[in-house]
Amino acid sequence: MPRCLMTGLVVLLLCGCGGSGVVGNGAGNAPANSATKGASQSDATSDEGRAEALVREFMKASEAQNQEKCRSMLVKAEREKQDGSTMSFNKDGNLKSWSIGKVSKDGDEIIVPVDAVMADKPEPSTMPMVVVKEGAEFRISLEKTFTRYFKAMSEKRKANGGG
Repeated sequence: MPRCLMTGLVVLLLCGCGGSGVVGNGAGNAPANSATKGASQSDATSDEGRAEALVREFMKASEAQNQEKCRSMLVKAEREKQDGSTMSFNKDGNLKSWSIGKVSKDGDEIIVPVDAVMADKPEPSTMPMVVVKEGAEFRISLEKTFTRYFKAMSEKRKANGGG
């Protein structure tokens, strides 16, 4: 995926694209329901638990606007494509809260849904963070994440009678 498109997709998420989900905060900056408040929902030793922990770390680095830490968690091909473009979901510091939903597995991909609320958007936007195993490590694939996100948006539009 071209760098400008990847950056545009990250910025699109930052602006809030709508969605639905539980409003909470995995980092504790806003109230969260008991299922998402800081505690992992998956067994920490399972693949799903390790993927969830990685996404939590990514979101905390996003809150801190630590671009390098966020970049270090991406799959190698995506890390190598980047040259300083925004890699977190908090570029402008407007990430108000976030929570993690139920983690699932789809073939070799682990889907960790993140419900993010931006300061300028009252509705949470759900981003299906895709985590894959790269060698012995788990890594986030933003390319696969955005593919899933836009496919779900398209299906939702079709279901609502849109094109």
